[in-house]
Amino acid sequence: MADYYTECNNQGVSENDFRLQFCSRCTRSDCSRSAVSGGGFTDRVQTWKERLFTQVPKLPPSDPRFAQIAAQSFNTPETWKSKFIPGADLVSISTGEPQKTTVWNTPFPQDGVYLKSQGETAPAPKRDPWAVPDKNQVKPGATFKF
Repeated sequence: MADYYTECNNQGVSENDFRLQFCSRCTRSDCSRSAVSGGGFTDRVQTWKERLFTQVPKLPPSDPRFAQIAAQSFNTPETWKSKFIPGADLVSISTGEPQKTTVWNTPFPQDGVYLKSQGETAPAPKRDPWAVPDKNQVKPGATFKF
């Protein structure tokens, strides 16, 4: 990892003061003096692909724990969804276009839903106070005076 102390400290500040004032706040990831260099989060972000996909650590078959782990029954996504998601057999999760079903895509009215209790009536619909009243509406071609 590079050290950019001479490049960054162009004002000639003492090394200790510069480290306390500037390096402690620096976000340059390729500098060894930077506050973020060598941090756990930065390392995780830079190595996620290798750790999760290309260089995954695997337990060797000679390890005594290998037989115990290999003997367990692991659920695949298909068995998991059928066990734990009710109605999952109606939806295809694997490949292709998503399918609409009445189980997951219930239509919802734009104005909302009013659930009334016993003896109660639904409230009157809201009226826009700036809307043109129906009784005073001017028809096309009409004449009027101000």
